[in-house]
Amino acid sequence: MRRLVLSALAAASLASVAHADDLSEAKPVIEAANADWAPAMRARDAARVAAAYAEDGVYVGPDGSVVVGRAAFEASLRGKLASMPPVTGGSITQDGLQSIQPGLIYEWGHGALELTTPSGEKRLSGGRYLSVWRRGDDGVWRIVRNLSFAL
Repeated sequence: MRRLVLSALAAASLASVAHADDLSEAKPVIEAANADWAPAMRARDAARVAAAYAEDGVYVGPDGSVVVGRAAFEASLRGKLASMPPVTGGSITQDGLQSIQPGLIYEWGHGALELTTPSGEKRLSGGRYLSVWRRGDDGVWRIVRNLSFAL
């Protein structure tokens, strides 16, 4: 019995280390994607924004709309960018990051874009988000689920 308890404690300890390793490995990738989000939106570069998503990633918009797959998300975003006023600023603020199991991380926070209407009026658009990042078979961290909530 004692051996079983010690084995369980050792396994839990190794899992904890694996979670910490995941966070230290994924954090720079997530920070880079977040830092590039507003500049990519300003450049109207849907491919740059979509690059953070897994091939099978799912995006759920503030209106409840669902887009499945990186290519579909990129196409949807390209259409939205073409019809919206120019993006003149913006940022993502990460409120939390947590490894929930080996190879899977939850990230949450809020983001906003500054838009300039044709009349020159500045408008903010944004809200809260929850992203689930997964380490792929290729070792690269990508978004597999992203939920956006309007403010």
